Amino acid sequence: MGRSVARVGQRIWLSSDDESRALYSSDGGLTIQEVTIPNLSRDIKAAEGNGVIVLLSSKIQGSVFTSYAIHSTNGGQSWSSQVIY
Repeated sequence: MGRSVARVGQRIWLSSDDESRALYSSDGGLTIQEVTIPNLSRDIKAAEGNGVIVLLSSKIQGSVFTSYAIHSTNGGQSWSSQVIY
């Protein structure tokens, strides 16, 4: 079951109950694939420019709140993440 939708141009991400798993479409929803994206949570925001896709996501574990910048430089085929605070 999805939790959040982020869209930039023709790219769409739908987060799921299984964190780090998402549904992804690069063609406006005509085709959809399941992807694993590190540190993705149920609430996502997306931006894209100069060939880079950036997703912002936050997780709460116990009382610790951590935000991540997750990015791809190859059209969403692979992802890396880093803590931003």
